[in-house]
Amino acid sequence: VYFVRDGNHRVSVARERGQDYIDAYVTVVDVPIRLTPEMALDDVVDQAEYAKFMQQTDLARLRPDVDLRLSDPNAYQRLIEHIGTHAYYLSVEQVTYVSFEEAVVSWYDNVYCPLVTAIAEHELAKRLPNYTITDLYLFVSDYQWLLLEADESEEDPHELSEKLAE
Repeated sequence: VYFVRDGNHRVSVARERGQDYIDAYVTVVDVPIRLTPEMALDDVVDQAEYAKFMQQTDLARLRPDVDLRLSDPNAYQRLIEHIGTHAYYLSVEQVTYVSFEEAVVSWYDNVYCPLVTAIAEHELAKRLPNYTITDLYLFVSDYQWLLLEADESEEDPHELSEKLAE
């Protein structure tokens, strides 16, 4: 798969003239995703960021069949921060070091999945169809944090999902 970074006009003129070859500097980019000729460059960036996140967390091995795709490829760093924060609280709670792998599994099983279940029960994905379930996880998590910062009482994820839906 080839993407033209600069010189789109020259490429279109060469195609129009039926040119078989064009001089170019080619940069090979090795990405851990499947590329197809139909993909736009933005799609490649999105997939590459997701692949990077999956490699960092090793979730494909730890929890096969997960789908944590986000609409904004820059938001994967926020998920890494969620896992890091979870690792900190686990370490404090257990009074011992918690490995990143242990934190990933615990975050996914005990934080992400319960919140996603609450989101599904309140049909947020149907109400907000342009967002992925992981986008919604981040929205509800942000909402929960804002409530805590406003000194509101801790609320159940089900109540949070319903309030956010409203």
